[in-house]
Amino acid sequence: MNRVKIRRIFPRNRFYIGVLLDWKESVDDRNFRSVLCRALISLKAYPLEIATFTDLKNIRGIGDQIARKLEESWDVFCSQNLTTPSLKQINQMKKGEFLQFLNRSSFLEKKSRPPQTMEALSADSVGLLKSKNVEHLLQRVDITNVKQNGNHIRKRIMRTVQPLQSSKKVALENEGTSSSSVTINESYCGEVQVIRRPGALNVKMVDYVTDDVALIGSVADDDKMEHVCTVSQEYADSIIYHPSAFSNAQIILIIDNRESANTRKFQQMCSLFQKKGIFYEMRSLSIGDYLWVMRMCDGTEMVLDTIVERKTLDDLWSSIVQKRYEEQKQRLISIGIPNIVYILEGPLISVPSLEQALVTTHIENRFLVYRTSSVEHTSLVLSKIAKRLTRKATSHELTGMSFEKFQKTSKKTQRRSVKDVFLRQLVVCPQISIQKAAHIVDRFPSFAALTVFYSSLPKNQRATALSENFLGITKSVSAHIAKFYSEV
Repeated sequence: MNRVKIRRIFPRNRFYIGVLLDWKESVDDRNFRSVLCRALISLKAYPLEIATFTDLKNIRGIGDQIARKLEESWDVFCSQNLTTPSLKQINQMKKGEFLQFLNRSSFLEKKSRPPQTMEALSADSVGLLKSKNVEHLLQRVDITNVKQNGNHIRKRIMRTVQPLQSSKKVALENEGTSSSSVTINESYCGEVQVIRRPGALNVKMVDYVTDDVALIGSVADDDKMEHVCTVSQEYADSIIYHPSAFSNAQIILIIDNRESANTRKFQQMCSLFQKKGIFYEMRSLSIGDYLWVMRMCDGTEMVLDTIVERKTLDDLWSSIVQKRYEEQKQRLISIGIPNIVYILEGPLISVPSLEQALVTTHIENRFLVYRTSSVEHTSLVLSKIAKRLTRKATSHELTGMSFEKFQKTSKKTQRRSVKDVFLRQLVVCPQISIQKAAHIVDRFPSFAALTVFYSSLPKNQRATALSENFLGITKSVSAHIAKFYSEV
């Protein structure tokens, strides 16, 4: 008997999909079109009903701005109906009919918006330069008339890959100088000077997310626009790779040493990599099981945007039982690599607790989750990721940390606050997830704060105190916590 998969379709979700489809078709800019395409894929894969703006915003690839536009379109659509629109009514709409609600929401927004000042208009013009920022990173940059804040301008060096000539150092002006005019005279220089400024120009350089790409700011000087290369502190010493250097670079799959424990399976995996022409090396990784680096001609290794954690069914079950699962995920998130792939290897059997863990990992933690049936299947997934990274390297500029920095950052033991330690204690309690514990810790940031709260209540009210004050905390969970903390 074949297994039947049933998926419920919600009216609001279906409307958002229709708007995104029409919106994507109406956009000419390739970068923004790609953003909408990724948002559409994530929205189609979202299995739950979207009830609030927060639900929509938290879906991978959508973000605040797209979510706001979709929400406004839904409000305009609902205002034309006396009752809540039904799924049948939305399904009857044809391709192109959804766009009118998006346009009306934009019109109403402009109508209600106060007149913009010259400062606001100049700030808006900065956004027009986002899609062209990559072209200017290795070109002549003249920076003039930059107004300083109270702090001095700080300068950082970003290493770039040079396609033909050897690296040459660019002379830096003295740290903290009052002069703000800097000129880089060569289009391809060994080291590119990056000026960091506090405030609005301090933005991130993250691939895939257009809202976070490095911003090329604009400074007006007698109607001339000059470009300021800025980068956030966490990317201050990152490596920049240019696709023209691809012939002198090599993408290598780094495999953690622990993956070779099962010799037979590991040999099968290596055999497939050799057939596919994938270069790999064995190393000790501080975190993760598989990682890709770009090795430059000078030996520098830049970590690419994907890291993989592989687990068998037994490994996953063990980490959940021993309360290591959430901690492992948080460590992967904290390292700063945008694409985290979680591979569960083993027979495709349905275990409710494991299925729930994977769904939570995909939706809330935004990991890319794969189910593989064998080592060969896992090897195939890894080879496809390697090919994707290779294709991207031939046509895109890439930014990333060095492998040494990755190892150092992931090994670093972070100082934990009292709040962090208390959250770990709460997670040990039965039926307390990391999300429920976070809600409690926001209100009671320490062990002492919660015990004082219980001591101020009559004994007959302590068992239900948390369930009455927090959404999502059931009476049984509240009773478990009260039993321990009220009797200390």
